[in-house]
Amino acid sequence: MKEAIQAIQQTINCLTKDVTGWRDLEYSSSHNQQLVMNHPQHGKIPLAQLSDGLRNAVAMVADIAFRCVKLNPHLRDEAALKTQGIVLIDEVDMFLHPAWQQQIIQSLRSAFPLIQFIVTTHSPQVISTVKRESVRLLEQDEKGNGLASIPPGRPTASQVMMYCTA
Repeated sequence: MKEAIQAIQQTINCLTKDVTGWRDLEYSSSHNQQLVMNHPQHGKIPLAQLSDGLRNAVAMVADIAFRCVKLNPHLRDEAALKTQGIVLIDEVDMFLHPAWQQQIIQSLRSAFPLIQFIVTTHSPQVISTVKRESVRLLEQDEKGNGLASIPPGRPTASQVMMYCTA
């Protein structure tokens, strides 16, 4: 169990440390038995008091990392780095600050280098960080059939699906 917690903490740090400064999710008995995160300028703050975007991202990444550990216990604390798979994320930018929206795809790739992420977004900040060839515009024809196409030129903020590979 200790290795699972370590893998999850490492993965959360990979996602949050450089972008937000927040790191080291831990259980704190001195904060009314709450999960807290550390920040070099703000100290320890309960996770419940942090932004919706940070809480959502931490929960999502912790869940993916936990599943990596459960699927591959032999990989121990390197499970997030060495597990292969495909993860679907709807509205990857939800609740994220625009600056973090521009970093989220690269942060996910760093945290889970062998996982392919298929994400949806309406955010131009997210779309601007990936190659055009990785973007798919999703539309429907007159019969209601789904169509996916590579956009001409730079993608817009319309509904897109990105195939993010390492």
